[in-house]
Amino acid sequence: MEFRFNLNNYIKQELTKIQSSLIPEGFTSQDRNEYGKCVEAVTEILHDMGIASQKAQGLNAPITSAEKLKNSDQILYLFSDLQANNGRGLVVGLLKIGEKNLFLVDRTGKLHEKKAMCILDFYVHESKQRMGCGKYMFDRMLKDMKVLPESLAIDKPSNLFLKFLEKHYGLHKVVPQNNNFVVFEEFFQYTDLASTNRRRDMKNGLHDKVESVQVGTQQNGMTNYGRHAAFKPVSTMGDILQPNHQHSNNNNNINEKCSKTIIHEVNVSPIDTEPASSERSLSPVSCASSQGPNSGRVSPAFSCRSDDPERLDLKFHHTHLW
Repeated sequence: MEFRFNLNNYIKQELTKIQSSLIPEGFTSQDRNEYGKCVEAVTEILHDMGIASQKAQGLNAPITSAEKLKNSDQILYLFSDLQANNGRGLVVGLLKIGEKNLFLVDRTGKLHEKKAMCILDFYVHESKQRMGCGKYMFDRMLKDMKVLPESLAIDKPSNLFLKFLEKHYGLHKVVPQNNNFVVFEEFFQYTDLASTNRRRDMKNGLHDKVESVQVGTQQNGMTNYGRHAAFKPVSTMGDILQPNHQHSNNNNNINEKCSKTIIHEVNVSPIDTEPASSERSLSPVSCASSQGPNSGRVSPAFSCRSDDPERLDLKFHHTHLW
């Protein structure tokens, strides 16, 4: 189909993908006005090709237009011969696809809810039919979308299109539906297999994640994910009471270093030495070591003291206030 403008100004590839922006794939320009002209050209192409497709299929109204494509997530493949028409180019055909959620019945009468890729419009200009253009377009779409012919649902296909699918892809076992879509018997086999594989992959992925967490827990002896992996500040009291305690967070080295420093400071504190002046120290240690009638007895406070450096009584580590 020819147009009044030079097709090469807007269509840069033989098979061009057009989506809701109405900007053909590969089109670029530094001038914003050129984008407006491009949208106008694409709108005219889709209008004329939509009417031609409607007449060829005997439909009541066009199913392809710029307005319908703009307000959807559908994809349109436009096949052009850019060298024809004295270098001005012409449009050969179009193929429009989109995903839809369908309720379909199989041979046994079982109802399935499927999200399927659908063929919404397929048209090749009469002057280019029986020349392999439709097969070329269809194969390129299958490769681009990474789908198989039997996985497709077709919206109101013509008898010519059904013969096309039977000839090139061996699809002829039509399963009748209550809606306007046509699917083949292989459709349910393919979608059921795809669903099974998807569930298996999800299950295996979850199993691998659980195993990795278990292995990490066994190697580290602790849970190293989630809030347990968060940084925890150094606990001075914990280091004094349990200087050899191994922390379960990521800053083990920092805690160990701080622990050694605090232990060193504690060891040089006046725990094991007598105060220089009894007037300045009223701690139970000095009282217990003073001479008196009960000098052979040890005060209850001092009896709590242990020579084990891992068990320290904090009551002996305070700043005298008098």
